[in-house]
Amino acid sequence: MQENRLRNTTFQPVSAQDHSTSSDHVKSIHRDVLARCVKGDRHAQMQIYHLYYKAMFNTAHRIVLDRHDAEDVMQEAFLTAFEQLPSLLDRSTFPAWLKRIVVNKSLNALRARKTYDGHKEEWSGSEEAEPSFDAPYTVQQIKEA
Repeated sequence: MQENRLRNTTFQPVSAQDHSTSSDHVKSIHRDVLARCVKGDRHAQMQIYHLYYKAMFNTAHRIVLDRHDAEDVMQEAFLTAFEQLPSLLDRSTFPAWLKRIVVNKSLNALRARKTYDGHKEEWSGSEEAEPSFDAPYTVQQIKEA
């Protein structure tokens, strides 16, 4: 029965004008949410976070190659984006701007990890060795003095 209903349904193509109106509406909503983010609206910030999280996480993860590091990058990137949002002159560029922040934070995390890993190798020998206390005097000699 449902097949018959589908056969009788006529699909109207979406006109360019309908698509343009829909796209303008989405852009307007996006612009409004970003304006609320500038004012510090936490609900609006969560909306933006949920909208872009997956794409930005994937970008970070492809660079740092570690899930936990990518999550840290995401936290830092979104904090930076929300703090610096008032300085973004053209809000329509927000997605590209946010991605640039994520890429930069990811590269910084990668550099920091490489630096840490390099120092860790240098330090590994000295961390395992017990400190040497070659005291010139014994406890008894000090007591007698």
